[in-house]
Amino acid sequence: QSIKVFIQVGGAGLRENMFLTGEVEANALASVVELPRRLLVDGDKIYAFQPADSSLRLQPVQIMRTNQNTVFLRGLPDGTQVLAEQFTGIFEGIKVKVQ
Repeated sequence: QSIKVFIQVGGAGLRENMFLTGEVEANALASVVELPRRLLVDGDKIYAFQPADSSLRLQPVQIMRTNQNTVFLRGLPDGTQVLAEQFTGIFEGIKVKVQ
């Protein structure tokens, strides 16, 4: 992924229109999922579908990073189906039908 990086430099030998090269170290986020922030419950849980009994359960997650509208999180096992939209009247254990 590409991101913009703004760096301030200074020094006696620097002049306008000079080109500089450098390296930026960054941490890769492994095993994370990006979801809309509005899906978070109590700041650190997501409603996950439980196929065994066709219900929703609150799944604790670890927040790795937040953006304005999305959140990067860990803690959802591979293949976990999550609630796509929050709505009033939802609660843990409610029976649902996946469409």
